[in-house]
Amino acid sequence: MNLTLKQSGSFLLGLILLAGVFSVAGTALIYKNTSAVQESWVELHDMATNKTVLFNKLVKFVGYDGMIHQFKNYVIRQDAPRVAKVEKKINNALLNLSDYSEINNSPEEVAAIEAITNTILAYKKALEKAKNMVAEGRSSREIDKSIKINDTPMVKGLEALKAKIKEAQYSQKGTKAVYLMNLREALGFGGMIHQFKNYVLRQDTPRIAKVQAKVAEALAAISGYRSLGVNEIEDKALTDILSVVKAYDAAVLKAKKMADKGMSSQQVDKKIKISDSPATKGLDALSTEIDKSAELMTQELSKELADSIDFSAILSVISLVIFTILILLSFTIIFRKVLKPILALQNVIQQVEEKGDFSIRADVSGSKDEVNEMSVHFNKMLQSLQTVIKESNEVLANLASGRFDKTVNTQCYGDLHTLKQGINNTTKALGHTMNEIDRGMTELSKGNFHTTFKVSGEGQFHS
Repeated sequence: MNLTLKQSGSFLLGLILLAGVFSVAGTALIYKNTSAVQESWVELHDMATNKTVLFNKLVKFVGYDGMIHQFKNYVIRQDAPRVAKVEKKINNALLNLSDYSEINNSPEEVAAIEAITNTILAYKKALEKAKNMVAEGRSSREIDKSIKINDTPMVKGLEALKAKIKEAQYSQKGTKAVYLMNLREALGFGGMIHQFKNYVLRQDTPRIAKVQAKVAEALAAISGYRSLGVNEIEDKALTDILSVVKAYDAAVLKAKKMADKGMSSQQVDKKIKISDSPATKGLDALSTEIDKSAELMTQELSKELADSIDFSAILSVISLVIFTILILLSFTIIFRKVLKPILALQNVIQQVEEKGDFSIRADVSGSKDEVNEMSVHFNKMLQSLQTVIKESNEVLANLASGRFDKTVNTQCYGDLHTLKQGINNTTKALGHTMNEIDRGMTELSKGNFHTTFKVSGEGQFHS
């Protein structure tokens, strides 16, 4: 394929642009894969971070079906076997806080952990007091009035821990782990079950609004969880939790009617029978599914990372091969199209310079490119020089033989034309002079000594 240097350059530029497009496309794919991996990593981080896991367990141990739930039930029902349940939940919560305190915490988190621990210890102490009062035959209302624990530090402590977890999250959008955290909070300590049991014990009408507010928070958390897409197990768990939450929402109004009739805490509790089992099992099922999802996401993330690494390696090899080919092709084009012809032309010029042989010609049988065109013009110049010199030699040889009719006829330009004109003028002048001398000699031989020479020459010819 005969290509000019310009065409070769355009072809090479096209290949480089094509390689650039390939590299950009490859980079875009890597970026897309990396973005997907990063998204998965953010979700996994927010789901599986130690503080998130520990906080969810803490809320479980102290909230719904936890310490506060079992403690309030014991005060109302005064059933001795429940004491062990309360103690177990308290111990679990304290162990959880011990693990939490070993993590790198901010001063706010340290203060929150201390406040929560002190409140739990206060409930532990209150449990002993409640046991003694039950043994004395005191009523639920009397026990509740006697045991005064300020829940505010613990509620604020839980809020502070949750706020720090949210600050550390990479993603600001809701995740299933966050919605489960919100749901447990809405149901647990300071939440729906806490406020509901307090209403049953104290029968203070303003507390009904607190119960309803926590019910609304729980419903919002359930709705948020569903919005992320759920599987069959999660769907059943959320449905079961929702049914229990709605049951408590209706039960608080039913409890008010009973309280208005003067029924005691224990009487109201016996009349209102709500099974918490579906909700507690549902919450545990959601936790299990989140753990499974985290494990599955870890596996998928590992695979995506491996695929991304493999793809990057393949792309790097392909890019290396392409650029190696381009470099070799560039050198080939430069050598074959530029260096080799120029070196050949340089060799011809050197021979002409060293030998003075104008019959030497540059090779013009290669591709018809710019260097070839330069060689053609150089050959034409040599041809002109050779012809002018040959004809000049012939003219000089004729002059030496006494023939003055031969001139240089080759068409040439510049200095060669000046040389041509000089030789031709010299030949003409010599011819004219010699003719005049010949004529004069003829006249002299005839005895005509009055003849004159009409010579227009200069120098010795003129004198």
